[in-house]
Amino acid sequence: MKKLLIVLLFIAGWIWLTPLIIQAQVDTSFVTGKVEVPVGNAQFNQAAGSNIGLVFFISNILKLLTVVAGLFSLVNFTLAGFKFIGAQGDSGAMAKVQTKITQSIFGLILIVVAYTATGLVGLMLFGKADFFLNPQIPGPNP
Repeated sequence: MKKLLIVLLFIAGWIWLTPLIIQAQVDTSFVTGKVEVPVGNAQFNQAAGSNIGLVFFISNILKLLTVVAGLFSLVNFTLAGFKFIGAQGDSGAMAKVQTKITQSIFGLILIVVAYTATGLVGLMLFGKADFFLNPQIPGPNP
């Protein structure tokens, strides 16, 4: 329990300090030189209005993975239904179908619970349910 509390405090501290670290405008060009924005991030930077395209990119990847996981569960559920129809009373096939349907339903429930938990944690800690789902990194005002 103690280790879990330490890990949670570390994560909460990291989440709290990240915007402060990002806002710090330290000139490191003498070490790294000028780093150009990659070509693929230009559209994300335009959507954000600043140079935080990587955050939007990661957010979009997570949304894509969620859709893929949902479609995968749906395909598994449909295939299990076809196997159920073709089982014709075979108890071994029926057990496999039952396992596949149960796992597909569990996968869909897991997706919903993950989004709900993320929204609740964001609402409780930051007052915005979409704090983690639609990230916004504050920057200096122009």
